[in-house]
Amino acid sequence: MNNDKKRSKIPVTAFSHPLLQIEPGKSLYLCVYDAIYSTILHGEQNWMAGTSLPSEQDLAEYWDVSKGTVREALYHLLEDGVIQKSQGRRAVVSQRANFQNFNYQALINPIHAFCSLEIDRAEIEFHCVSLSDWLSGKLQLSEGSVLVKGCVQYYSGKINCATTVFFTPFSLLEKEAVKVTSEAALINFIEHRVYEKAEYAQSSICLIDEMEDNELPKLKLPLMLVEEFLYEESACFMFLRHYLNKDSYRIQTIRKGTDHIANQ
Repeated sequence: MNNDKKRSKIPVTAFSHPLLQIEPGKSLYLCVYDAIYSTILHGEQNWMAGTSLPSEQDLAEYWDVSKGTVREALYHLLEDGVIQKSQGRRAVVSQRANFQNFNYQALINPIHAFCSLEIDRAEIEFHCVSLSDWLSGKLQLSEGSVLVKGCVQYYSGKINCATTVFFTPFSLLEKEAVKVTSEAALINFIEHRVYEKAEYAQSSICLIDEMEDNELPKLKLPLMLVEEFLYEESACFMFLRHYLNKDSYRIQTIRKGTDHIANQ
């Protein structure tokens, strides 16, 4: 094995310099995000899970940006599963950074299908967010496209048993004539219509023991995280993250092409 792959730290010089793709109106933290993302997933080295990144200070000095800009980029890389970070420690390459996705035999929203409790309430909110190269590439968005990030919280009585975070182009909501002023219409679209629309999905399941997305409610840890890219005619139209309370869910996954059944 190449000894470079065994390094415990990515040298700061492994990242592009100066920052590339600095465009008018593009947030600087997205440029930092794209530089780190590209190095980890598409760089010359195959950086193994657990390899640490340079410190926020080193990256800030390297690119001549503020530590706050680097911190925001790292926050979104953490949110997207590219890195992991514990309080007081440097960020490291995530085990999911090069996770091998698999396809389900059946497309189904896991929120209701695998919950052991009766979900009796759902609340949704959404807003527009800036594009990163990673998401714009996955969703094949052109410059000027509007990306929507939404969050649906699911309850059984007072128990917050699951949260779904989704990313999709606003143009999809327009195309599908989704009434964005109606919570019920939006929730129905996320829970059912997108799965009816999808021809196939790339999905992964893992356990996580920390959450640093300040926009999400605090759920009981550890959580099951189900990530899905939904496709129609080879084009990805939605990315979803389902955060599931481990005590409330039991998931059976049947992988295509095998008789293997995995219980989570």
